[in-house]
Amino acid sequence: MRCDSSFENMRKVFSSVGHLPLFMGDGNLSESLDKSNRWYQLAEKLSWAKMKQVYISRLAPRRKGATNLPARLVLGAMLIQYIEKLTDRGTITAIQENPYMQYFVGLTHFTTTPIFDASLFVTLRKRISIKVRRSEERRVGKECRS
Repeated sequence: MRCDSSFENMRKVFSSVGHLPLFMGDGNLSESLDKSNRWYQLAEKLSWAKMKQVYISRLAPRRKGATNLPARLVLGAMLIQYIEKLTDRGTITAIQENPYMQYFVGLTHFTTTPIFDASLFVTLRKRISIKVRRSEERRVGKECRS
């Protein structure tokens, strides 16, 4: 019986307070997140413009698909996959559940919608050689340590 009354008291408190917003202001991630988080800090350190140039140069101009997505979204997802050693689907799920990872890939507001279909990773691996990917991963690693 004591548990029931405690639960009832908690329910009254929550219903009187209402819900608390998950993010501050209008829900903009950059305003709401802890700037000491590793994904936030890494996002601020990386040279996204340089990475975008390499990414775009490695895609055949006649092909459609991955180029329709923002480079930071695609490259950020690939880096998360590499850093966390996740599967294709695991990467999409991790990003879907984590506002810091969503900020890292360039989203401005939290979403529970997958950022893209996991099968895109297969296409990206075909278009961007392992040599180029490893070179970029090493460069990003150096940027992170500096």
